[in-house]
Amino acid sequence: MYFKYRVGFGVYQVARQRKMQFNVTEEEYQIIKEYSQKKQLSMAEILRDYIKTLALPAKK
Repeated sequence: MYFKYRVGFGVYQVARQRKMQFNVTEEEYQIIKEYSQKKQLSMAEILRDYIKTLALPAKK
């Protein structure tokens, strides 16, 4: 699966290589569902955007 993102004037494609699955409560599900509808993004896009905000571990 590929996704596209825009940087400056270029559009880049990156292959997704890993799949994640996890369980959430009904309340957590409703929170992400309502937020994604409000932002007009998929729930997966919301979670991927959040992951991008996390700091990478420092290299040794």
